[in-house]
Amino acid sequence: MLAILAALTDRRDGQYLVVLTPCDTREVGESVLALALHPEIKPVDRWDLVKDAFGAVTLDQALTKKKDNNWIAEVLLDAQPAGGWRRLSGTVLSRLAR
Repeated sequence: MLAILAALTDRRDGQYLVVLTPCDTREVGESVLALALHPEIKPVDRWDLVKDAFGAVTLDQALTKKKDNNWIAEVLLDAQPAGGWRRLSGTVLSRLAR
């Protein structure tokens, strides 16, 4: 957390600082949150990243309805090619998306 505190106190000339951390609000501590513009930690929804990667507007519930399906999002993000995934021809990402 000392590195985060140091980064928050460094001069940034009007630039924003985004901190990515596996920690929750309690773990980060009040000292860090007191220096933050919006003192909260927002979790990243991996499925939102998958939607964006494929250009989808919505996801088929068959992908996301089970909590233990979150591994699918992780695999799709980890396996994403350097140029990105081919964009969908439609708006819904499903197991059978083309």
